[in-house]
Amino acid sequence: MKSNLLSVVVNFGEAAGKFMDNKIQIFRNILSDIESHPSKGWLYLPVERNWNLDSKCAILESDEVPPELEDDPNAGVPDFAKQNMLVEALPITVVKDIVWNARGQRANVKLEDLLMAFQYYYKHDAFIAL
Repeated sequence: MKSNLLSVVVNFGEAAGKFMDNKIQIFRNILSDIESHPSKGWLYLPVERNWNLDSKCAILESDEVPPELEDDPNAGVPDFAKQNMLVEALPITVVKDIVWNARGQRANVKLEDLLMAFQYYYKHDAFIAL
């Protein structure tokens, strides 16, 4: 029994790791296919924050930050994000909530609406009324 459970845990860990493989993606692809991404991790977007559907992005795991480093803006930021000039935007769970909320308001929500909903949430920490 233990070996079967261990096998499941190892396989799950390997599968989850495939989603966070330090690769640049396009924001429109993340928004349009949010269900295929694991709930663990953060969405990283360009530092300049002029985000659009064609913005490069990545889903990465942030490192745990000890209390004494909480004021350091680079604490916990993965090297991949730093190398690609990406900043931590929102947890993927929140991005999923934003998309689900928008889809709940409009059955045929457009990618532009999802971007607007994301930007609104990022700025106001609240869901948009579409």
